[in-house]
Amino acid sequence: MRIIGSLLNWFARYFKSPRPGKDTDVGSSNDQYQTNQLPDYESIKDESDDAGPWKGKLVLVVDDLAENIAVVSLDLQYRGYRVVTAGDGEEAIKIALVSKPDVILMDIGMPDVDGFEATRRIRNSPELGYIPIIALTAFSTDGFKRAAANAGVDGYMTKPVDFARLHKLILHVLRLD
Repeated sequence: MRIIGSLLNWFARYFKSPRPGKDTDVGSSNDQYQTNQLPDYESIKDESDDAGPWKGKLVLVVDDLAENIAVVSLDLQYRGYRVVTAGDGEEAIKIALVSKPDVILMDIGMPDVDGFEATRRIRNSPELGYIPIIALTAFSTDGFKRAAANAGVDGYMTKPVDFARLHKLILHVLRLD
C-alpha cells in the first residue's frame, strides 16, 4: 500500500490539473485555451497505435526506488515494450540471466551492488555481455558520465526522465532508429 500511496502522491504533484476558481479564472476573457482550439479525439495520433520495430522488446528496469520503476515501466508498457524489473544490481544480474532482456535501464546510485558494478559484471558475462545498457540516473556530472562509460554503458540519461528522449535512446542502442 505504501507504494501505491507514493505513486498517487507523485502523480498528484507532477500531473496536477488546475482547480477552477483557485489556479485559473475559468470563463474570463483572458482564457488561453478556447474550446474551438482543442483537437478532437480523431485528430490525436496515439504513438502506441504504431506497429514499430520496438513492439514487444523486453526492457529490464533497474532502480532501488519503486516509484521510479513504476513510472518508467508504465511509460514503456504504454509504448509497447515488455518490462521486467529489479530493485538492485545483484537482482538485475539474476533477472537478466533468466529473462535475457533486449536492453537494460540501469540506475547508478543503488545500495549494495550499484549500477557501475552491475554493469561491469554484465559486460564480463558471456551470457549477458551483448545486452545494451543505458544508465538512467540522477547524477549529471561529467565524472559520473565518464565512470559509466568506463563501466560499459551504451547510453546515459539523467532524471527526471524525458520519455520521448528515452524512447529515442532505446531505439538507438537497439539499432532500430
